[in-house]
Amino acid sequence: MSAAGGLSIEATGLSSALQDHGRLGLRRLGIPWAGTLAESWRHIANALVGNPIDAPVVETFEAGLTVQARDGAVRIAAVGDLTLEHGDAQGSSAPVVPWRSMTLQPGERLRVVSTGRFRLGLLALAGIDVPVHHGSRSSYARAGLGGLDGGPLVAGDRLPTVAGTRGADLGIAGDDLDPCLDLARAGDGEGTLLLRAVPGPQDEAFDADQLARFFGERPWTVSRETDRMGCRLDGEPLVHRHGADIVSDAIVPGSVQVPGTGRPIVLLNDAHTAGGYTKIATVIGTDLMALALARPGAKVRFAPVDAGEGVRLARHRHTVLTGILGRLTAPVRVPGTAELLDANLIGGVVNALEDACA
Repeated sequence: MSAAGGLSIEATGLSSALQDHGRLGLRRLGIPWAGTLAESWRHIANALVGNPIDAPVVETFEAGLTVQARDGAVRIAAVGDLTLEHGDAQGSSAPVVPWRSMTLQPGERLRVVSTGRFRLGLLALAGIDVPVHHGSRSSYARAGLGGLDGGPLVAGDRLPTVAGTRGADLGIAGDDLDPCLDLARAGDGEGTLLLRAVPGPQDEAFDADQLARFFGERPWTVSRETDRMGCRLDGEPLVHRHGADIVSDAIVPGSVQVPGTGRPIVLLNDAHTAGGYTKIATVIGTDLMALALARPGAKVRFAPVDAGEGVRLARHRHTVLTGILGRLTAPVRVPGTAELLDANLIGGVVNALEDACA
């Protein structure tokens, strides 16, 4: 298809980058996964604009991302606990809601005012057309892979689209909003993130009391030392039996390393492929999104599970997500203030006290 306009990046906020599912199957070559930290939300965002499920999205942290339609109309969708502002070509602005698609006409803008309770949100663009690098369009800035130029987006970048990507707007069914947010919450009902983890592969490096500490009722705290590579946790340090270092071996997102400081680090999507610290446990994939989106200061505790339980929970999440995607609906249109003021809202008024027979 031929190129057909696209979005211009006017501001990136704290950090914004293109991410898809990531580069799976290449860790043996030393290439990390990358990919979005909110994979379930990526599926929803792409479905709202009619994209293939493996299309990349813009992952943005905190506030400030501002995009503008340029040469043609662009269909977009924003997902997350977002506060959004739509600006028209004349400079007026008004709030819009997330979890639905909308069409930006040339000159119109969309700005992320806040990502709300979570660290990030996603923006999908219908027909996005960017190159593939090593099987993915995900940006992995440390190696200069993917994205537009191997790194995060910068002001002035343009995200191109292909022709033939217009379609009807879609939104999340009303009863599905909480389930969409729950995909990022993994709570235990008391405001603490419950991360289920398979013990090992080096849990024998810790005495029983230290394992009980790690999997205990006393929560850990998400540190400010958190990025796409990993999340460091604060709390009473763990003590190794014979030191933290091991012969370097494979690590994956979800591995919980315990360095010499005794403060656990849960590795995330941009994690390197091998490491030399003991790994006390591995967080199951369904719970990583909740941790990656948690703000500093959030409370976390770990619960031991086996690999079979991890598979069962992954299948359950797939069922929930499939149900949400199957119930997408045309969004309810809410008229703007100007439209309401222009309408004759009192036409046809009848005086109830007037004699109907007169």
